Amino acid sequence: MGGFMKKVLIFLATLPFFFNTALAERKSGEEVKLSTTETVGAMKHTKRFRNFLSAAKIAGLDDIVTIDHPITIFAPNDAAFAKLPPETVEYLLANPLELRKLLLYHIGYGRHEKSDLRQKKEVKTFHGRVILVDQDSEEFILNSSTLRLGTLKKHDRNIIVHEINEVLLPSEELPANNFQTVEYVDLSRYLGTWYQQGAYDAFFNLRCQGTKAEYKLKHNRIRVKNSCQLVNGEEKVDKAYAKVVDKISNAKLKVSFVPLLGYFGVGAGDYQIIHLDEEYTEAIVADRNRNTLFILTRDREIAESKYEELVQIAVNQGFRPEYIKRTPVYEVVEPAEPTEPTVEPTEPNDHTDGDNHDGDHDGDIVITDPVETEVIF
Repeated sequence: MGGFMKKVLIFLATLPFFFNTALAERKSGEEVKLSTTETVGAMKHTKRFRNFLSAAKIAGLDDIVTIDHPITIFAPNDAAFAKLPPETVEYLLANPLELRKLLLYHIGYGRHEKSDLRQKKEVKTFHGRVILVDQDSEEFILNSSTLRLGTLKKHDRNIIVHEINEVLLPSEELPANNFQTVEYVDLSRYLGTWYQQGAYDAFFNLRCQGTKAEYKLKHNRIRVKNSCQLVNGEEKVDKAYAKVVDKISNAKLKVSFVPLLGYFGVGAGDYQIIHLDEEYTEAIVADRNRNTLFILTRDREIAESKYEELVQIAVNQGFRPEYIKRTPVYEVVEPAEPTEPTVEPTEPNDHTDGDNHDGDHDGDIVITDPVETEVIF
């Protein structure tokens, strides 16, 4: 009896092993509906992915998940979809196949935590193209967009979701690969005064003429002074601190215009030098997201042919020529000398009452004001 009971206990102990093995074999490669996963349940709960989930349903992406294929979803939040032009949204909704291709570009093979992404240069997607991955401080750069990845805490074992605030486009459609900073910048030669010849249209360039930047070294930081003349003749001045973040090339800096705290890098933005000639007489500066662009020269004025050449260099790095605006040169026209007052006799008044007032105004004169000369800038 004891031997029989021992065999029964051994059999019962091995049942879970055989059951789980059989279950695993049965489910290997089996498709699981994305809409029924715990991950999608968590995405619905946050209420930040309503557009993404609606688009996934229209595109028929329920078949994307299988038991033995872990995936990473870079899910644009609702704010990201709101940035798309209305005509783009209309086109995607009218073409579910194109919508599916776009969403497949946001789903990568393999389950990649943030720590994994820090070690990668690219992630292959179900679209067929790759997402280019780079990291700048705490931020991640996917293609040309600088993003903070927010990872969903609740998810399935083989699915991970990173929230992003931009809708990604396949890398073949992006000019991201050709954004290159210069190999090396000698900061001692780069310091000094630069005159802005052109820039991406932005609020801080409004009504500015004769814009220039002055760089000086102070306490191991670069002190920045940007100035321009407003149309009313007043000078506008902004001060900032710049810090080199890539000390191998010196071509990547962070610039902060936050008063007082700017010295410590608070509120810093990208300042990357993408063009610099050997004589340090011309430079092009931009941020990696291509939201800002500045064409700078040592000369206050340059020939139009040289300006067009510099614009083309920027265009070759993926910048839109229609967004680049020529910076007006500040010109002061000296006021003309006031003219001498003119003396004109008054015309006699006509009176309908028949009274004779001749002579009442004889000899009266009118002194006109000096001609006002407008100052043209």
